[in-house]
Amino acid sequence: MFKWLFRRFRQPRFAGHNALSWYSFYVSGMLARDPSLNVEAALTEVLSDVSSETQRDVDYDLTLSALLTTDQREPVRILTAILIGVRRTKACEGALIAALEDHSEIVRRTAAQALIDIDTISGLAAVVAGSKHGHGVRTRAAHQLQGHGRNAFEAIPALLVLLRYRKINWRSHFAASLAIAAIGEPAIPFLIDGLRDEDLNYRYFVACALETIGAPLEYAVLVRKVLARLPEPG
Repeated sequence: MFKWLFRRFRQPRFAGHNALSWYSFYVSGMLARDPSLNVEAALTEVLSDVSSETQRDVDYDLTLSALLTTDQREPVRILTAILIGVRRTKACEGALIAALEDHSEIVRRTAAQALIDIDTISGLAAVVAGSKHGHGVRTRAAHQLQGHGRNAFEAIPALLVLLRYRKINWRSHFAASLAIAAIGEPAIPFLIDGLRDEDLNYRYFVACALETIGAPLEYAVLVRKVLARLPEPG
């Protein structure tokens, strides 16, 4: 903990705050509430050692994607991901997905939050399926996919990955189950395959989703048996 605090206080500041503070402002929602927190100004400041032409290009999607995926400086990647998320720049989605594998945990977490803000099904699916950017953001992404309903069909494999992930609490699994259930009938074939899975926890949440959708008659009894045999998560 003390190493983290030391690192935080010794980081250079941009527009009055270091990159970790900008990350905290972003995930807490302060950037939206406080107009004085100008992340674009911070990014321009951190780029002050490069050509003025690059600084002018900071508004362009291609430049933002390049900064996020190729710049060696962690503060640049953090601030770039925040700016993309604040602007909800869908053209940079691919760069954000790539950043979910960044060697910096803060960059990964920032990219995941930005993908939630952009709110595309492919971006949310990438957050749900990944395991390097924290548990809470995966749960939020699953809840957001639920709001997309049937349109989130392509995210089913990612949601099933989350259901199989054991190092996470039951709320995340429940969120994934609700998102799959919101997709409705198109999800049924995927869920039926899981009713006899060896993983009891996975089987339980698959059955929950099927019960919500309405399991085909030939599987309704099996769904009830699975739900009756397994305890409620707690």
